[in-house]
Amino acid sequence: MLNSATLALLREIQELTMPESATIKRPSLSQDSTGGLTGTPSTIGTVSCRVTPVSSSREEVKSGEVSALGEVELTFPYGTNLLQTDQVEIGSYLYEVVAILNHSYSTALRVRAIRR
Repeated sequence: MLNSATLALLREIQELTMPESATIKRPSLSQDSTGGLTGTPSTIGTVSCRVTPVSSSREEVKSGEVSALGEVELTFPYGTNLLQTDQVEIGSYLYEVVAILNHSYSTALRVRAIRR
């Protein structure tokens, strides 16, 4: 069994392996001029992260064109505030979170996401 000091050390080491910078965007609904709701993403923070490719086998049809969707695993520092409805911008890519992966003795937050 890991004690809290060991777990804290492992979390610090894990964060050292996150070379990318990610901007977390959360959808917020606001009322438009006709009374309808419009969703616009608001930036809630920037954190370090790591991107690990999982697959590129999924496809999407958009405007009559088929494009490959790259599925990745994103790793963030332990305690990062991220919801399954959030988007993550890393460099020029935008990812949609599809699953938050939970594990015992978490040393980081891991999620599955799809590049849009």
